[in-house]
Amino acid sequence: SKTLISLDSKTIAEANRWYIIASILYYFLKYYLLAMLIRIPVVLVYNHASLSRKLKISGLFQSTFPQLIQFALLLLIFYSFLSGWQAENLRKSLQDQLDKIASGRGDPAITFYRLKSMKDSEEDRNLLPFKSFFPLTRLSKSGVIAISRFDARVDSDRVDYYIFSKPDSGGILFVKTDSLLLQSLINDLRYLGGTTLDVHPITPGKWSKYIYESNYLWQGKSPVRIFPFGALASRVRAPVSIPFESLPDSSKTKMSKIRLTIAGQQQIVFGRVYLPFYESEKPYNRYLAFDIILNFSSTFYKTGLLKVMLVLLIVYLLINSFVVRQVVKFGSQINETIVQKFGQLKNGIQQISSGNLDYKIKLEGEDEFVELANHFNQMGAQLKKSIAESREKDLFELELKLAREVQLSLLPQQLPEIPGYQAAASMRTANTVGGDFYDIFYLDDHRLLFTIGDVSGKGSSAALYMAQCMSLVRFSRQFTTDPGEICSRLNSYFAASIADRQIFVTAIIGILDLKNASLQFIRAGHPEPIFIPGDGAKDIRIIESKGIGIGLTRSARTFDKSIKQFKIMLKPGDTFVFYTDGVIEAARPFVDSENPDMELYGEERLQNLLQTVRENSAAEILQHIERDIETFYAGNARVDDHSVLVIQRSIEN
Repeated sequence: SKTLISLDSKTIAEANRWYIIASILYYFLKYYLLAMLIRIPVVLVYNHASLSRKLKISGLFQSTFPQLIQFALLLLIFYSFLSGWQAENLRKSLQDQLDKIASGRGDPAITFYRLKSMKDSEEDRNLLPFKSFFPLTRLSKSGVIAISRFDARVDSDRVDYYIFSKPDSGGILFVKTDSLLLQSLINDLRYLGGTTLDVHPITPGKWSKYIYESNYLWQGKSPVRIFPFGALASRVRAPVSIPFESLPDSSKTKMSKIRLTIAGQQQIVFGRVYLPFYESEKPYNRYLAFDIILNFSSTFYKTGLLKVMLVLLIVYLLINSFVVRQVVKFGSQINETIVQKFGQLKNGIQQISSGNLDYKIKLEGEDEFVELANHFNQMGAQLKKSIAESREKDLFELELKLAREVQLSLLPQQLPEIPGYQAAASMRTANTVGGDFYDIFYLDDHRLLFTIGDVSGKGSSAALYMAQCMSLVRFSRQFTTDPGEICSRLNSYFAASIADRQIFVTAIIGILDLKNASLQFIRAGHPEPIFIPGDGAKDIRIIESKGIGIGLTRSARTFDKSIKQFKIMLKPGDTFVFYTDGVIEAARPFVDSENPDMELYGEERLQNLLQTVRENSAAEILQHIERDIETFYAGNARVDDHSVLVIQRSIEN
């Protein structure tokens, strides 16, 4: 004899809860890695694409692909909802039939056996048409048993499945799952789509078994449970199956020629109800499933479900055509406008750089493109006016004066207020105009882009390239906020547009992140900044990082390899001092007139000064630097332009 093993449902649910979590995490990680593998080649293509192609790629990932994913998810939700709804109706129908049979109101044609007691006596066993190989007293509240019997017609064993239950009135009820039981279920079943009702045993897979066993979590203690997520139909022919209605001859219908397959099958499960088997060796390892099968090659094309799906598909196509497509079209027009304006600005820079001061950039609107265009138009008009007036007066001085006004107008008139931080900057020219510049502005609500740079040489030519460099840095935020990418774009532009190899740009471009309290920058051939720790016990130090000047090489690969990004987390009181080479290379004659060399200001003097004023605010530190440089020159002519930018995290933070 065999012994029936019964496990507590709550114990099984608790034991498998962690396996469900592990299964979810497994699939999440699997598809996350798949997304990353797709992203890597896309990013590589994106980095080497033109601006218009980049906008098209971004449009695909912002509109087209999300729409397809949403449509697929809607189909999955729609299928799961209808499948769960039909499964719940089938569960109620099966439970009602069992209750009717137990109360004596069931269909008399249904095959069932009732034992009035559970004493497991010989008399009770003789009432059953099959040999009971298990103790009747060990049976749980409800479940399924499989009885194998020899069928002489096919010369093999045939398996009958009996649903057993213990009614509240007492005893044990055995109901045979045959075509009569299935027909009674169909008569009372509300369904939207289905062709046949199949009954067959199932053995869940490695991961899905935890879902089957843990259905107690949301379905309580009912032995008749539903599988709400849908499933693929079994490839093995069901031992018990009955159609929902008489099937027409599919060969006579035009729609019958259509063959819809899912995972290699022409049918899916559109609602599943299952009960656990009670076996002696492997309890809760198999289940008896009642499946509503939807076969695409039979009456599916005449069901109401197909009509509902067609209506929904038509509605989706109409919405996609008249709404979504218009939105996508509008986005494409915006992309084309951006590319067009960028091209006009690029052409304007080239025209003004080549000396065509009559060229005007015509843009409409109130965005940053228009602001940059107005600056270039103003600069060209003022330079042209200066040249015209210089023929009648002191041409050179007026040119420099106007150029200085243009140059100063490009510099920020007032630095932005930065919560928790202080920023101060200044610029001094050796002549009327110069090539030094600095800027700082918000990229978003918590990030600021700052830059300080120096165009080689002095005078109007340096000022012109300085204006171009500042405008390009401000314009770059439309496409990227990465300092390395900005430097690389600037290098490509100046290397291609500047014919004089003696002219190049040194700069530091960085990001101040208020949320993370971090500062990062790229140094392109510029003097190394000085870091003043807020902790007075720590020494002031020079931040060393490699980098070559912008415009010195035409090879983008060589330039990208030469620069390296530096990042630091700022603590309260930490201060960065950025400066151009005009500070440490400030020179004056020695007091001893017989010495022909010049005395340099030098890094050592600057560091000693900063050591004495390290406790001061950013504005005070800047004032001390400017005052000390002025004292050093002692009335002598300046030998170079110089700029200073001080960024400090407030101690109050």
